Amino acid sequence: ELGLENQKLECDLYTLLVYEAGGFFLPHRDGEKRDRMVATLVVALPTAFAGGELVVRHDGQERIVDLGPDSAFRTQFAAFYADCEHEIRPLTSGHRLCLVYNLV
Repeated sequence: ELGLENQKLECDLYTLLVYEAGGFFLPHRDGEKRDRMVATLVVALPTAFAGGELVVRHDGQERIVDLGPDSAFRTQFAAFYADCEHEIRPLTSGHRLCLVYNLV
């Protein structure tokens, strides 16, 4: 859905993020951590949590991605271009574990 079907993308593991109740991430843009980085991939590992919605903004549009409802039993993911502003709203319960990859 990123429109990069004709590109060979590599996933470069950047970090593991662990959020607990009350944890959040303020709005920001990801800097280019590697040459030719085009996007960020967030993989939420199966852990029970509520809240912690991912909010992505770009060009006057906003999308809210709520990975919480099925979080205990499913691995879920979201990807967005590196120049998109994004944030994580506060977790209201549980723990959220995410692997973050740079898409190059």
